[in-house]
Amino acid sequence: MDMKMNQSTVRPVQRTQLPRFTGEGRWVLCDMTVDSSRVAVCGYNEDTGTTSIDLFRFSYPDSSSPLITRFYSKEFKDHSRWPHRSVSVLDDSRIVTVCGNQLNVYNIKTDDIHSEQLPDKKAACMTVREGGIFIGLYESNKVIVFDFRLNQIKTITLRELKRNEWLVCITVCRDNLFISTSRRNARRYNMEGVLLQEYKIPGSCACSITVSSDFGLVFVSCDLPLPAVVVYSLSEGHTLFTSRVIDGDDLHRIRINNVNRNMFTTSKQGILSVYSTASILTFSHLKEELSTKLTQTDCGNLGRYFSLLPDRVQTIITSPLHSKNFLLALEERGHIHPSNVNRLTDALTELKINHTHLLTETYMKLRDQDTEYERFLAGLSAHLTFSITVKLCDNFQVTDENKNTVISSQNPGHSFLLKIDEMGIIYPSDVSKLETPLEEYSLLQAVAKIHEYQSLVLSDKTMPQVEGAIHKQEVGTEKPIR
Repeated sequence: MDMKMNQSTVRPVQRTQLPRFTGEGRWVLCDMTVDSSRVAVCGYNEDTGTTSIDLFRFSYPDSSSPLITRFYSKEFKDHSRWPHRSVSVLDDSRIVTVCGNQLNVYNIKTDDIHSEQLPDKKAACMTVREGGIFIGLYESNKVIVFDFRLNQIKTITLRELKRNEWLVCITVCRDNLFISTSRRNARRYNMEGVLLQEYKIPGSCACSITVSSDFGLVFVSCDLPLPAVVVYSLSEGHTLFTSRVIDGDDLHRIRINNVNRNMFTTSKQGILSVYSTASILTFSHLKEELSTKLTQTDCGNLGRYFSLLPDRVQTIITSPLHSKNFLLALEERGHIHPSNVNRLTDALTELKINHTHLLTETYMKLRDQDTEYERFLAGLSAHLTFSITVKLCDNFQVTDENKNTVISSQNPGHSFLLKIDEMGIIYPSDVSKLETPLEEYSLLQAVAKIHEYQSLVLSDKTMPQVEGAIHKQEVGTEKPIR
């Protein structure tokens, strides 16, 4: 894929310099991870050999609060001067970090520590997922897996890594390992170490890799010839599109926050950038991508599908810019527009046109959430820590099976809210049953969000209807009281 073609440019919603990397000393960012409301980063001081961990609370980029607020910080005096510290968040109070051959679980509230030594090799990268801690070893093709009690449970030997090639970034999803390597490659393996896919990266310059099971996408950051993010289908493995990142920072780490629909990147210089997922693939970029994939025959078949006038279709498909003109015709007829391309997805799927339906499906997935209710759930979930979510599951008598599904998900708080929505406990016109338990847990900001949302719902119900206007709450979307 040519980086000069078919790529959009995307600007961050907000961009900030992380505190530690602005002061004295040559601090370099090693690692970054996110959960629903927190950002964790590791640093290395090239002058002293000291490593660090900083935890920040994350606010919505469009809120009046600062983007990040640091609430935990720790430095490690390591005489080995090992520059690769990694960190992941286990739950509300515990983080896991690895540096050299030392694996530690810290309780950030009590400062208790549980440690374990790695066998033989030193660590190069780490991630936490599916109940395990996965550590890629330096100058090795092995991944060691520990449980949360730091018992070693498995060693995975990755096949087809080249000589002197090892992992520099790792994430886990659906029993698969997604890695970027010291030779700037990006690959997908199963838990037996069998290579499933090698992602084609422009110039073989992969920096970091992350996966969103919610979006069904794989994101790979690369930095040559320009900083960019290449996006692939998780299920099919096809390259979907490339977005070039404006501002010129290297994309040392990339992570996705599914709840808030944001993409996070960090540079080695400690610059944190936050992007709306909707901005990664805009409507104009979607049309550009489609125009390079649709042939004259495809446009003719689609014209018949949408019952366009035969003479009009013939004029379009014989023009030099047949695909662009055809998409413009669909837009003029109202078959596609920035808020919805589902009819085109249906057509592309039925006509089996070169996997293009994956691109239009992705566009809809990445768009901002459509309803005030969905935005409310996303905002409220940021207040639901792991331990609070467990208590709420018990409070609302969520079954053990559903509770296990909730707490093992990437974002337990959001998963819990969706589950009690399915159970009929909350629904778009009434979320009041959450108020009492959240008051008992002293989550005053969360309770305030409930009051704000309930007031909005009430104002919508009492608002006089303007003739011809469409009300936000469409017929049939409100759930009955159960």
